[in-house]
Amino acid sequence: MATVGEKRPASDLSDSSDEGSFQVKKQKHMVGSTNVGDGTQVTPASDSVASSASSSEDEGQIPEEPPKRRTRAGRKKSEKKSQPPIKTLFETWDYKPKPAPKFNEWWGRKPMPGPEGPKPHPDQPVARTNNAQTIPELWEDRKFRFKKGSRFVQTFRRGEEVPEDTPARLDQQQNLVLNLIDMRPKSRKDPTPRRMATYYIYENGLPKDWDNKQTIKALNDRRQQAIDRITMDPPWTNFEREYLCSLFIDHPDASILEIAERFNWRFMDQDFTKPTGFGGWDYISKGRTTESIRHEYLTYKHKYDVGEVPHKKELADKTPAGKAAGENRMYKFGKRDKAFDNDDSDNSDNSDADDENKTPQKTEPTKAKSIRRISVHVDNFDEEDYDSNSESEEPTFVSSSTRNDQPRLSEGDEELLELAGYNDPQSAVTTPAVDAPSSARYYDDVDVRAEDEGSQADTEDDN
Repeated sequence: MATVGEKRPASDLSDSSDEGSFQVKKQKHMVGSTNVGDGTQVTPASDSVASSASSSEDEGQIPEEPPKRRTRAGRKKSEKKSQPPIKTLFETWDYKPKPAPKFNEWWGRKPMPGPEGPKPHPDQPVARTNNAQTIPELWEDRKFRFKKGSRFVQTFRRGEEVPEDTPARLDQQQNLVLNLIDMRPKSRKDPTPRRMATYYIYENGLPKDWDNKQTIKALNDRRQQAIDRITMDPPWTNFEREYLCSLFIDHPDASILEIAERFNWRFMDQDFTKPTGFGGWDYISKGRTTESIRHEYLTYKHKYDVGEVPHKKELADKTPAGKAAGENRMYKFGKRDKAFDNDDSDNSDNSDADDENKTPQKTEPTKAKSIRRISVHVDNFDEEDYDSNSESEEPTFVSSSTRNDQPRLSEGDEELLELAGYNDPQSAVTTPAVDAPSSARYYDDVDVRAEDEGSQADTEDDN
C-alpha cells in the first residue's frame, strides 16, 4: 500500500479505476435513494430537479411549473347541483282537524243495480251542476294536485281555460288536508275494507316557496302515495275513461250515483279494465266506489262535460292484484315500451314540473348523403347521334357488338326479346291503350243480361 507523497504504480491506478466504474454501474442499477455526504437522501429524479433548480436560481429565473393535462379538449365535467333536504323547504304547521265522523253505510261502497239493470235516480242531484254530490253527502274529497307558481291560483285544474281577468282567489293551502275513506283491510285474517273516515295532512308542514320545483314535486308525490295507500284505489285506465265519457254523453242529466251504477254494471266482476286483457295475468275489474268515480269526474270536469276523453299516462297499479299481474306480464313480455305511454293532458301524476320549465332537446342537422357516380363504358359509341339537350325519356340500349357476343337463349325467350325491341328498338310491338268500361256501363250491361235471362225463362215457362 502506497503512502502519502509516493507515486502509485500503474497497476494500482487501473485497479482503482475498475473499482470506481463498477461502483458507478452499481449505483445506476440500484433502486431507491442514495446517501449524500451531508446525510440527505436524493433520488436520481430529485437530483436532476435540484440541479435544474440550482441552475435557474443562479441565472435569477423562477423555475416554470409543468403544464397541466387538459381532459377532453379542455372541457370541465358538469357538477350536479346538490338539492337541499326536503324538510328545509317547509315550515311547521300546527293544524288540528276536527274529529273524523263515525262510520256511514253510504260511504266507501261500490253501487250495483238490481237484476233489471241501472235506472235513473230522480231523488239525487244532477252531477254536472251540483259538484257530483249525493244525498247524503259523501265525506271523501281528494281535492287537486298542486301547481307551481303562486299560492293563489285561478283554477285548480291543469289544462282548464279560464278568462285572463279571472282573479286568483283559490288557495292551494286548502289542498294540504284531504278527507279520505280508509279502504284498507281490517286485519290479515279479515280482508273486508274498513270504510272509515280519516284525514291526511302533509307531515312536513307548509311550503316556504310555492314557486320552488322541488317543493311542489314533494307535495304531489306524497299526496298521490297517500291516496293510493289509504283508498286502495287502482289507477284509472284510458279504456275506463272512454266508457265514463260515453256515459256522461248519453246521460247528461244523470246523478253521480246513476253513473257509478252504470259503470259497475259494465265492468264489475265481468270484464277487464283494458281493451286487451289476458286471463293468465290480468284480473277482472272489482268495480269502483262512488268516491273514485266522483274524483275522476271532478279532476277532468272541463273535458267530460264537452265529451272529450282525457287520455293520460296510465300509472302502475300498486294494489296487490295489480302487482301480481305486472310481475306475470313482465315475465312473459318484458318491460313495457315507453312509446305506448301517451299523455295529452297537463295533469300527469309523475310530472316534475310544468311543460314550460322543460328545456327543449337540441336536434343535430342531418348530413347530406354522398352520391357515388358510376361511369359505364359502351363500345362503338357514336357521339354524333347523342344529343345532350334531348328531353326524350327513351331508355338506352346495348350496342349491337355486345349483343352479338352474348350467348343465345331459347326460342321462346328470343321471341320475347324481339317483341320487346331488344334487337331493334324502333320495331318494338306496342298495343294501344283501351279505356276500361265505366261502372255505370258495367251495371247497365248486367241489368240487360238479367232482363234477357228473365225473358228467356218466361218464354220457357209459357212453352
